[in-house]
Amino acid sequence: MLGKKIGNKALLWGAIGGTIPDMDVILSPFFDPVDALFVHRGFSHSLIFSFLVAPLLGWLLARIYRKADVSWKEWTQLFFWSLFTHPLLDAMTGYGTGLFEPFSNYRVDVSSIFIVDPLYTLPFLFCLIGVMSAKNNLEKRKSRNRLGLIFSTGYLLFTFLNQQFMQSGFRKELEIKNISAERMMTVPTPFNTVLWGTVAEAGEGYYVGYRSWFDKQPTEFAFFPKNDSLITDIKNDESVQKLIRFSKGFYIISQRDEKIFFNDVRFAQAGGWTDLKADFVFSFEIVKNAEGSVEIKRGKWRSSRLSGLETLWERIKGI
Repeated sequence: MLGKKIGNKALLWGAIGGTIPDMDVILSPFFDPVDALFVHRGFSHSLIFSFLVAPLLGWLLARIYRKADVSWKEWTQLFFWSLFTHPLLDAMTGYGTGLFEPFSNYRVDVSSIFIVDPLYTLPFLFCLIGVMSAKNNLEKRKSRNRLGLIFSTGYLLFTFLNQQFMQSGFRKELEIKNISAERMMTVPTPFNTVLWGTVAEAGEGYYVGYRSWFDKQPTEFAFFPKNDSLITDIKNDESVQKLIRFSKGFYIISQRDEKIFFNDVRFAQAGGWTDLKADFVFSFEIVKNAEGSVEIKRGKWRSSRLSGLETLWERIKGI
């Protein structure tokens, strides 16, 4: 947008602009565990946020760089595209992005790429370094920038098509086992697009399975009952309803050591690719207080989400 006029400063301010939506994590600690779910990737990740904030940042930078031959409109364009593309990319992952807030609380989660994928990030990073190193060679900067955009966007398209291919394979395997899925979602496992997991809703529960491109054996599925009966008396509680809305109905209730847990099954399991009965990563403890109120406590997802990674590479190679 501005590399021709201000060189690598355009990269710096574009990076700052592209980071601004994630500043919502600063606010999350001030909310209870349930509401914090909706603060992250909420309004700051909406499309309208780009239109509102970009002109303000453009005005600010136009004043800071008064001597530069850059207009308010040009600064606004730089910030608009850095802000606008951030939530679009986030929407391709699985957490859920509030693109349409505040007009709709629906969250977009294509779930075709893991939140960290080296095959997306590293080639783009190398092209970015190439742009920086080209300095005043405008043609090289343009071609390297274009190469990065083409590769990254092409890879996103590939992950989406790959997701549809893998989900079709999962559905066929379920049909062979006489399991009719009412709805299902298929997501990549950490850091790759080779090993995928699926969650298929059927009857009173979910079938969960994992498959790599290189698997030679049929997929094994584990069944998890919804266990809604464990929260019958509190299901209409506001906090519980919010958890259900966040999970888009993909949840199971489990009980362990007399404690009740709400598990969002969209985020798969910690090491589920080798242990189909492993705990789900995104878990909340539901506490029923004596006076009838409900308290929601966040599980240890920051540590549990990384467990099982030592077996990931072996599982990617297939069984």
